[in-house]
Amino acid sequence: MYNSDGNNAGSTYGAVYNNGTYGYSNGKEQGSKDYYNSKTQATPPNGGLYDEHSLNEYTSTKIRHGFIKKVYSILSLQLLLTFGVSTLAVLYKPFNMFLITNHVLFLVLGMLFSLPIMLSLICFPNVARKYPQNYFILLAITIGITIIVALTSAILNSEVFFYSLGTTSVVVIGLTIFAFQTKWDFTGWYVYVFISFIILLFLGILGIFIRNRIYNLAFAGLNALVLSVSIIVDTQLIIGGKHKKFEFTVDDYIFATLSLYMDIVDLFLSIASIFSNAK
Repeated sequence: MYNSDGNNAGSTYGAVYNNGTYGYSNGKEQGSKDYYNSKTQATPPNGGLYDEHSLNEYTSTKIRHGFIKKVYSILSLQLLLTFGVSTLAVLYKPFNMFLITNHVLFLVLGMLFSLPIMLSLICFPNVARKYPQNYFILLAITIGITIIVALTSAILNSEVFFYSLGTTSVVVIGLTIFAFQTKWDFTGWYVYVFISFIILLFLGILGIFIRNRIYNLAFAGLNALVLSVSIIVDTQLIIGGKHKKFEFTVDDYIFATLSLYMDIVDLFLSIASIFSNAK
């Protein structure tokens, strides 16, 4: 993320600090007065200078809506693939048995497809901003996560799977509507969400050795709560606007899509864990 002086404001990338001013000094980013004074775009207070790569209060409604539409279109395809294959893994017995019989192979494949690429994006974020390789990167990650989710779904009771899928859908839709409608700005909470995920990582590792149903139930519930907040934060980072402190930049649609995709998938797995351990 970056502040209004153009300096890095933290280790998180793909968003800008939105206070309404962007201090370009050479004037090369100056656009036509007719464009910036149009009905769809307000004139920034710093003499009409404009950052075309940020989604802020001076970005035209058309550009903002185009960004949102692109993110949610890609996200819909990802979720359709992941939960379509997972549903097949639950309902189609031969496929179910094939996954369970070769679970070690598919687990390794899923991790190889997803984890190394996601780690490389942390080190080299600009790769995700270059077309068309960014789509291939996203496809590889989606395939890897789909394999892992399908493998997990294959060992679930069909009733638990569909309860979890339905609950996840209702929660995500509700949180999305809330994030779009509320006047509260949650974008500054990304730091707390990140810290919470670090804590949950250690608690998850600890859970491997504890192997207690009550512990697993409590961990899944806490994880679902943090993920719910993360969905609100990521949604507001995507929609932006003058009331949002931080927001994704226009060329970061892959990061925006991937953030929401991982939130939703992890929320589904957490809810499935809650239903499984509650029995």
